[in-house]
Amino acid sequence: MNSIFPERSYKPPVRRFEFPMDTLRLYRKRSREMGCEKAIQTSRTPDPSKVAFIRKCIEYGDNGTINTQDNLHTAGDSNDRTHRMASLQSALSILCHIAAKDETRYFTSNELIRPPKGSNKVSSGSSSSTVTGNSGSVNSNSSGVNKKNLSPAFSLTDVYTTVCALKLEYEDVLQQQKNGSGKHNFDPQLAANTLKLTESRVDASLSLFESTVLQMVVNLDRAPQLPVTYIGGVLKALPQMFDVEKWPCTILQKEDNKKSQLKHPLSGMDECKHVSNAATSIVLNTLREIKSMDCTRVLDTLKMKTTTCKTNVSTLMSYEEMMLRATNGVYRSRGLYSALHDMKLLFYELYCAVRPEHKVAVNSLHLQFEQSLRRNYGIFLRKIGLVDEATKDLLVERTMFDVNPLPTNDESTSYSETQRRCLKLLPILREVDTNHYFEYPVFDMANIDLRSIELWLHSPSFGIKTNRDAFIALRDVLEHMVDNCVLTHGPTSPFTVVITRVRQRLVDAARTVGIL
Repeated sequence: MNSIFPERSYKPPVRRFEFPMDTLRLYRKRSREMGCEKAIQTSRTPDPSKVAFIRKCIEYGDNGTINTQDNLHTAGDSNDRTHRMASLQSALSILCHIAAKDETRYFTSNELIRPPKGSNKVSSGSSSSTVTGNSGSVNSNSSGVNKKNLSPAFSLTDVYTTVCALKLEYEDVLQQQKNGSGKHNFDPQLAANTLKLTESRVDASLSLFESTVLQMVVNLDRAPQLPVTYIGGVLKALPQMFDVEKWPCTILQKEDNKKSQLKHPLSGMDECKHVSNAATSIVLNTLREIKSMDCTRVLDTLKMKTTTCKTNVSTLMSYEEMMLRATNGVYRSRGLYSALHDMKLLFYELYCAVRPEHKVAVNSLHLQFEQSLRRNYGIFLRKIGLVDEATKDLLVERTMFDVNPLPTNDESTSYSETQRRCLKLLPILREVDTNHYFEYPVFDMANIDLRSIELWLHSPSFGIKTNRDAFIALRDVLEHMVDNCVLTHGPTSPFTVVITRVRQRLVDAARTVGIL
C-alpha cells in the first residue's frame, strides 16, 4: 500500500446514450413527410417512436428506413390501392421466377416439401438438446427450454395461392365498395372497416414476403434432402428476381454489392449508419462466443473429414466469411436479420456435411447462436437505456402465414353460414375438372386456380357477404377465368372447355347448397 499517494478505487464514469444529430435529423425529416412532426428532445427516457426507429436501423441496417409498406404507400388512397395491387402482382411474378428456377420442382410440390414420415426427430426439433458453456457437452434428454422448434413446412404453392387469394380478396373488397355506394342496404361504415382490415393484412403480408421466401428455401429440417449446390443456385438467383420487380429487399443483396460493402466501418458514415454500427459489435461478440465453444471445434473437424474427399465443394457461408463481413461493417449495412440468415446458411451446409448422429450437436449450436445474438442485442439495448428490461420480441422471424395462416379444420366453427355453403359448393365445381387442370397453379400468371379461390372463401371479408353477394363474386371470378383461358389458349382449348363447364355448373351447384 502506498501511504504517501493512497490509491482510490477507480469508478468508470456513467455514459448516457445520446442520439446522433444526423439520426435525429433523419427522424425529423421522416416525421415531416408523414405529417406528424413533434418537438424532439434528448432525454433519459427516449420516445417510443425513436426507439422503434433506432431498433429498425440496427435490425435492418441501411434498409431500416426502407419498408415495403412505407415505400409503396405514401400518397393518397387511390395511389395506395394501385401500388398495393402492383405489389401483389410483383410478388406473384417473383414466385413464378422461383418456380421456373426450381427444376426439380422440390419447392413447388406440396408432397415433396412435407417432412417424410419416420424422419429423424432431432432435425425436426422434437428432441431437445443443449450445449453447455465451453465444454461442448451435448445433452439430448434435457427439457424443452432449449429445444429448436420445427420450422414451418410450406411450399411455393402455399405462398403463391396465399398471395393470389389476397389479391382476389382485395379486388373483391374494392369492387364491393365501389358498386355498393348509393344502394339502399349498403353500410358505408362496415365497408370502410372491411377495407381497412383487408389493407392492413395485405400490407403486413407484403412486408413479410421476403422473409417467407427465404424461410421456404433455407429450411434446416429438410437440409439433407437437397444438395448445397442446388440451394446455392436458387439463393444466387433470388436477388435478381426481386430486383427485376423493383422489390425493396431488407435481407437479400446482389453479388455485385458484396464487394462494395467490404470497406472500413467508418468510411462514408451518414444517416442511420451511426446507430447501425451497433450491429457490428453485437455480431462480433456473438461469433466469438460461438467460436470459443469446444463443440464448434469438434464440428469443424467432422466437417473437414467429410469434405476432404470431395472436390469443387460449393459453400453457402463459412465462419471466416461471416467474421470478415462483421469486421468490415457489412452487418452495419445489412442488419442483424441478415446475420441470422447468413448463420442459417452456414448451419445448412454443416447439417448436410455431418453424419446423422452428430446432427443433434449442429441443432444445439444453431440454437445457441440465435440465443446469443438475441441476448447480446438485449444487453445492448438495456445498456444504452432504450429498454428498461428484457423484451421477448427481439429478432422474431415471422412469415406471411403468421398474418394469413393456412386454414385448418379447427376453424370451421368460426365461419359464417354463407362461407360454409360456398365451401360445400367448391367440391361440386371440382367434379367437373376431372383432369385437375385448375386445382393448383401452373405459375404462368395467366389464370386463377381453385386452391386460391378456396383460400379466398376462408377470408374474413368473405364471411360478411350475403348469399347473393357470394354468388355474384364467384360468378365474376369464374367468368374472368373463362376470359383468360380464351385469350391465352384459344376458345377450343381443353382448358377453355373445362373452365366453361365449371362456370355453367355454378348455378346448379349454388341451388344445391342453398345460395340461390
